Amino acid sequence: MSTTKQHLTEFHEAAASHHLAMAKSHKKLAALFGKTESDHDKTLCEEHKAMSASHTTMGEFHTKCAKAIGVEDLSKADQLVPDKVSAVITGFPKAVPRAGQRPLDKAAENVPIEFRSLVTVEED
Repeated sequence: MSTTKQHLTEFHEAAASHHLAMAKSHKKLAALFGKTESDHDKTLCEEHKAMSASHTTMGEFHTKCAKAIGVEDLSKADQLVPDKVSAVITGFPKAVPRAGQRPLDKAAENVPIEFRSLVTVEED
């Protein structure tokens, strides 16, 4: 199974290839329509030139994206980011009763014996 990084790289490479092929095709069509004298064909020539430029821009964008994904700096996303939150819990967390809640030590009486260790609160 491929990773997300590999999948995105393959996608951007395929998209770049597609856009560059389409740009080449539109450029050929623009040259073909540019050879005629008809106003309609001149309009089509300009449209194909614009489409060629658009596909070229998108092809270059996807090429840059594919290269950027290959950069090792993006693998830093898998590393822990230092912050002020501790990811280590020392000891077991304490239960904090809500206002109006019956005492937690009495609640353990209703739990079957084999599970009481899960709900008992030990005082420090």
